[in-house]
Amino acid sequence: MIVNLSHIKHLDMSMYERIISSREFLEILKESPKLSSIKINSINLNLLLYDNELCKYLNKMITKLNICQEFTWRFNVPNTLENFKPSFNNSKELKNFCEIFSNIEHLECYIMKPNHVLFLLNHLSKLSTMKVHLPPLDNYDHFLTLFKQESSRLNFIFHVKDINVKAPEVSMWIELKPYGKTAVEPLGKLPRSFEFEQKRK
Repeated sequence: MIVNLSHIKHLDMSMYERIISSREFLEILKESPKLSSIKINSINLNLLLYDNELCKYLNKMITKLNICQEFTWRFNVPNTLENFKPSFNNSKELKNFCEIFSNIEHLECYIMKPNHVLFLLNHLSKLSTMKVHLPPLDNYDHFLTLFKQESSRLNFIFHVKDINVKAPEVSMWIELKPYGKTAVEPLGKLPRSFEFEQKRK
């Protein structure tokens, strides 16, 4: 059966234990000119990033990326430091990601270190929104202080959810802050235009 891919805008690859080959994925991208959004787990994503031609297409086409945890849809695994699986295993992977996805505008991922979040903010110049899942934090006061300081320098607003529990999340909106607006938005008062899951116009 021939499938018409010309109208596909989002591709969810997160449910697959074994990813397609990079050549097959490249053919999908070539046949999907409107594709701009992908959901994929970190292991499968890293396996695909060794193909230079594929990386060029990803750079040109993908503006929204959700890097989910691998296979956690099957298990109810507690979010402990031991169980936490980051989207990037080291600084080299992080740097490589920023080069390949330099045109990314919306990103969701799992980050082990707060400094890696700041690295993404510094190196993804087109980033507009980012949601980061963190492991349990030992010192969330230090985390908040760090992000308050950097928010002024990097021009982003951030909202922290459940920072003092086992599954903290940080949502960020990168833009010039309105005059007099605090960098930390209180729960429940985020403007609708800033919602991360909003439909792309």
